[in-house]
Amino acid sequence: MRLREWEHDGVTHHVGSPEVEAYLAALPAPHRETMKAVRATLRGLLPDAQEGISYGAPALLLNGRPVAGYAAFAKHLTYLPHSGSVLAGLAGDLTAYRFSKGSLRFAVDQPLPADLVARLVDARLVELGMSAVSDPGGPGPAPAPSAPAPPGCPPTA
Repeated sequence: MRLREWEHDGVTHHVGSPEVEAYLAALPAPHRETMKAVRATLRGLLPDAQEGISYGAPALLLNGRPVAGYAAFAKHLTYLPHSGSVLAGLAGDLTAYRFSKGSLRFAVDQPLPADLVARLVDARLVELGMSAVSDPGGPGPAPAPSAPAPPGCPPTA
């Protein structure tokens, strides 16, 4: 699952894995275009994630832990949170979709809204003890709590 990468302006950029490229290339239209849109959203949210195939479907991992995946089927597409509790926790946001404990179905010609994908990713990252993508620091290990101010010093904001 190792990505090819390069650094530019102090930022490491990743090229998609050949396995994911092959998976997407094998899909018929409109599945392929919709999956590419979901992939782009996920990669935008998780720029440092490793990309590869997990359980036969494209997935993004941080620190070796699966954060999100997606899969195509004949009549629907699926978002995979790699968790049994993320979708239940966001059930109120998912009333327009069919979902089970571990998969969210959506139409082959309509990508999931980017804001919904961000909420799904945030929920999974928090579950993994990482900072949410909506945090200023971006995804990754949660920051350590700050130490209290020494006696006689005002606390910092």
